[in-house]
Amino acid sequence: MKNHQIQPWWFFFEPDLQMNFITLYAMFLKRKVKFITLISLLTAGLVTSHGQVTLFPNVEESATPDLYIRKVEVTEVYTKIHFYYHPRGEAFVCADKAFHIAPSGTRDARYMVTAKNIPICPEREKVTMYQEDLEFEIWFPYLEKNIYKIDVVESPRDGFNFYGVTINNGQQKAIPPESQFTSRDAFENYFEEHSVQLNVIEGIWKIHETMDHYGYDQVVDKKYKEDDYELAVIKEGERYLVYELDGTPIEAEYMDVAGGRGKYFKKYFRDINETITAYAVDLTPERFELNYQLPRRLAMEALLVDYFPGDRIFVTLECIKEFPNISENSEDNKKE
Repeated sequence: MKNHQIQPWWFFFEPDLQMNFITLYAMFLKRKVKFITLISLLTAGLVTSHGQVTLFPNVEESATPDLYIRKVEVTEVYTKIHFYYHPRGEAFVCADKAFHIAPSGTRDARYMVTAKNIPICPEREKVTMYQEDLEFEIWFPYLEKNIYKIDVVESPRDGFNFYGVTINNGQQKAIPPESQFTSRDAFENYFEEHSVQLNVIEGIWKIHETMDHYGYDQVVDKKYKEDDYELAVIKEGERYLVYELDGTPIEAEYMDVAGGRGKYFKKYFRDINETITAYAVDLTPERFELNYQLPRRLAMEALLVDYFPGDRIFVTLECIKEFPNISENSEDNKKE
């Protein structure tokens, strides 16, 4: 992407003052943010016919702090790279026809097939920090499986280039199978039939999710996002797996700790190939709570235009058992 940039007025101040001006300006210009709920993050990244996805891939070296690779999608036909451009001043942008990708450290170039939402040079588009940030796509030819580090190069001398971009392309964990139960009724029937043997964690849980946005150690937006949804937890072998009520796995599980009195939670985020862990807090047959920090790259995706280095998102999941109903079971036992 060729970029002829006009520097903003604060560029001529010291770096610390520049950041102060940028932060104040961002607060003043607060724009709508496309928030992402946790349940969408929980189910994101399962490989489908559309390909494998990497959100905000790790990059060893890049040419500019204003341009990000937001997403890489590897399909059976194309390699689609989604860019996110956050200009600090005025700029004229276009995609050079020499844009290409190659396995890192090689000259095996695969050149741009098409571009979306950005002109091809010599045509140019003017962008400024006063408008919405620019999102565009560059499509390249198919990338063979197990090539998981690439270079994205527009022009070795003066382009917006990215080297050592780590992507998901066959090296992730195997995709778990769907549950044999594919409806709420099916889960309820199973839990009812096996109510005597159920572990405290098994059942259908109503989840109240809150996300708190912090800038370093300062609260930026307490409970900026809240959502409610239901999930089923069922024992399979030595683990307790988590599903949506249609049987879709969310790649999360609980394991027994402290002699079975506690539960250890693990959740795999396929889009970033990372796993988070947490302990169930105040676990009872009726409720428990989970607390953890969202991985940085998912925080970037959730906040997007409002993201600044040092921003963090802390997630709290308040879980209340919906089925089986503990109080009803207790009453039935008393009658017997």
